[in-house]
Amino acid sequence: MKKHLFLLTTLTLFFGQITLAQNNITERPNIVWIMLEDWGLDLGCYDTQGIETPVTDKLASEGIRYTNAFCTSPVCSTSRSAMLTGYHQNYIGAQQHRTAKEDKKPLPYGIETMPVLLKEAGYFTALMTYDKTDANFSGDLGFMGKDWKEREKGQPFFAQITLGGTHRAWNRDPKNPIDHAKVELPPYYADTPFARRDWANGLEQMQVCDREIGDILKRLEKEDLAENTLIFLIGDNGRCHIRGKQFLYDPGLQVPMIIKWP
Repeated sequence: MKKHLFLLTTLTLFFGQITLAQNNITERPNIVWIMLEDWGLDLGCYDTQGIETPVTDKLASEGIRYTNAFCTSPVCSTSRSAMLTGYHQNYIGAQQHRTAKEDKKPLPYGIETMPVLLKEAGYFTALMTYDKTDANFSGDLGFMGKDWKEREKGQPFFAQITLGGTHRAWNRDPKNPIDHAKVELPPYYADTPFARRDWANGLEQMQVCDREIGDILKRLEKEDLAENTLIFLIGDNGRCHIRGKQFLYDPGLQVPMIIKWP
């Protein structure tokens, strides 16, 4: 249970700091929340064989790399509903994957989403790159725009950026193809050329996403925002393989989590 509460505890402490600092809006940090779709610990900084993720590895070396982070559901919409609110999806009635629009209900007990809380605290909130929230409830999610450049001068911002490439179907990496003979399959996988190629394809797509993460970090540097920006890198649920996504095993729940705040 402690594993699942860590992220909520971190955000609760952070929001407490925001409340204390509301009178000095310009000194509060920006927040960039990068979400990988359907991805587990298959990164160079988690010792995955065959993959090259230099940007993510550097981010981990400069921040904190968590090795025991778990989401509370092995599929995107229920997991994202929990992350948006800080409450377990069963508690808020968001446990049904992709709840039909007409069946969605408002959040109970006066609960508000993380972007709403940040907006109320003076932040500009942006849903960037890939307009996906998958909230299994109705009501205002709290996003105000599509890019942090829309904010007022000096206003701190929260930007949620989902990288959808790691969701199947994967694209090959034309710059750095991976030899499927050099990858390491989980022990419960049949070790066949097909399984190896499929695994390598996923790793190649993550290499492409690693460069996309680099583009985000370069933009922060270019706009002189890097030194006052808290960066989260996390997966929305486990890897998209057998016993992963949609399976209630560790590979379906365990996600990478890297946090950097200079």
